[in-house]
Amino acid sequence: MGDSDLIYGVKSQIMESIYNLVDNSYEAALDRKNKLEGEEKYAFRPIVKLKLIQEPTLSRIEISDNGIGIREEDKHKIFAPFFTTKSSYKSGTGIGMYVVGRIVKENHKGKIWFETAYMQGTKFIVELPKK
Repeated sequence: MGDSDLIYGVKSQIMESIYNLVDNSYEAALDRKNKLEGEEKYAFRPIVKLKLIQEPTLSRIEISDNGIGIREEDKHKIFAPFFTTKSSYKSGTGIGMYVVGRIVKENHKGKIWFETAYMQGTKFIVELPKK
């Protein structure tokens, strides 16, 4: 059971949530690169990692990046509806993380949280109970 890649939940909702998290991670890595200058900018390589950890009673999904991170003043707003850190030229509507939070917590009785450091990266952790 520890080696299984089986996750319990509504497939379309879990896939939408993971896609949103991975997409945000990729954009955060590009945002960090755009803030760098000179040799640092040239040498920077965006990294997005997806990890699945199976425990006896839950599946833990970790999506981490080496992106721009989340500013201290924005941390408490990440799961709020209509909040976005994306600039106006991007497609951020501010409902993505709100929907992800609701899918995980309300629809799947799971947990979601993040660890972040500005200009270093972010890791989102999703825990979903097994049947």
